[in-house]
Amino acid sequence: MLFLILLANIRFRYYYQNKMKHYSKPLSLYEIDLLHYTSVGSDKEYFVDTLILKALDKDGKNIYKEQDKKNLLKRSKSELESMYFEMFENELS
Repeated sequence: MLFLILLANIRFRYYYQNKMKHYSKPLSLYEIDLLHYTSVGSDKEYFVDTLILKALDKDGKNIYKEQDKKNLLKRSKSELESMYFEMFENELS
């Protein structure tokens, strides 16, 4: 278990150190409802939940997993907001 946590932290740092660009596919109505009902905390939590659900790399692979949530929540609200908007500005078709 500890190994998986360390691996997740290494992967998380790798993406940020290499300034990974965030991409996404358009939000479906189902995903909008899912985020609305599951993100009942702060704006930061909403941004993090959306990044976990939708953030993709340039090859269309998910960047974050649920175990990344704790590390993402350590980021500032403005940084998470920038990542969120970047992701939707770079939609993959």
